[in-house]
Amino acid sequence: MSDGRRISRRQFTAVTGTGIASALAGCSAGVFGQSNTVGPPTLTVSSWGEGVEREIVERILDNYDQGHQNVNVAYQSIPNDQYSQTLKTRYAGDTEPDVFYMATERAPQYMESDAVLDLTPYLEDDPNYAVDDLLDNLISAFQHNGKTYGIPKDFTSIGMYYNAAHLKQAGVGLPKTWDDLRSAFEAIKRKTDVEYPLGFSDQPGNTLYPLILQNGGAVLNEAGTRCVVGSTEAVEALEFLVGLHDDGLGGRYSNEISATWTAPSMGEELSTAGMAGAWCIPTFEEEYTKTFESIDMFDPTPTPQGGQQATTLLTVAWAASATPTNKQAAAQLVKALTSKQGMWDWSKTNIALPSRQSLLDRPYYNDQPILRKLASFTDGGKPFRFGLHHERLHNTIMSEVEGALAGVKSPDSALKSAERLVNNNVLESN
Repeated sequence: MSDGRRISRRQFTAVTGTGIASALAGCSAGVFGQSNTVGPPTLTVSSWGEGVEREIVERILDNYDQGHQNVNVAYQSIPNDQYSQTLKTRYAGDTEPDVFYMATERAPQYMESDAVLDLTPYLEDDPNYAVDDLLDNLISAFQHNGKTYGIPKDFTSIGMYYNAAHLKQAGVGLPKTWDDLRSAFEAIKRKTDVEYPLGFSDQPGNTLYPLILQNGGAVLNEAGTRCVVGSTEAVEALEFLVGLHDDGLGGRYSNEISATWTAPSMGEELSTAGMAGAWCIPTFEEEYTKTFESIDMFDPTPTPQGGQQATTLLTVAWAASATPTNKQAAAQLVKALTSKQGMWDWSKTNIALPSRQSLLDRPYYNDQPILRKLASFTDGGKPFRFGLHHERLHNTIMSEVEGALAGVKSPDSALKSAERLVNNNVLESN
């Protein structure tokens, strides 16, 4: 990006939606600001996640800290629901971490504003890093104008989990089409104790977006300049989902279904199926061991007649601030965290899949059938990213979808309204 197109920090924080003044952000400098002490540079690192995820990150960073005497590492975990706003605030006050998680849906904001370090020269100068081993449709989400600004640390595709015992009890086979899937849910509702065979959230992005892709639809046109979610293909996808809900074959978490998300809903056998990623597996393994013996994933995924195998991909990168304490040290840490060994230390916990093909090819996944299936969906996957104004666009669509699920609007009027609002208020106004 040329200097003439650079976006200032003030413009960057405006684009990302924060109105917090730099003075307010500066209040955090004493806790997580840049160090001026003499000695090895201290790299500040931030990510989200609690429990197992936080423990793994802390262990990996501690090992790196112990093995590199020329640099110190200071880590701070930020709650997931506060992460985006906290990062914006720290950028506004020039106290952003040196190295941090960058989600694919927010990457365009950081890349187009030159707020993150261009890692390209550090990758090109290291023949041992094996950048070609990274999956193309993942790393491309963190590339802009031929430069690489983040390295995907892991990923998951979205697939449909199902309870094989419920299908067997209902006397139905594996569905191949949406019609088959609906028939299977009808049989399960009649012949088992499951009240709502399919579970999904009030804002069912993980369910609806893959359905739209399977039916040949899209959220944005290929150029990413216009919203096309009001298309016939997208409307048919929402009609399918709303139809399941209206006929009592699908229920919303924390609403018709008491559980709050996929793993407990299926683990407690409140639902038979749900669309989600690899993050369900640790909960299944640890809290619902018996039920997990019957849980599998449809492969191939049921699609509409004449549809295609397609889904969304969720990925997160390790990235570095454009102005870290030490650029070379920050880039080296990102590379260490996403090297074959660094990525494997993380991925073998089964929280997510590695974004390196060589790791996906390891025999380990021969004994992990669900993860193997999720990995196989990568070829037909599209990163969950809707451009510079992803968050506003996504929230606008989901607000209209909520109305359709509540019976306030028809699927057609909901998505046509969403398309109009996005094009007029989100895309054209920026």
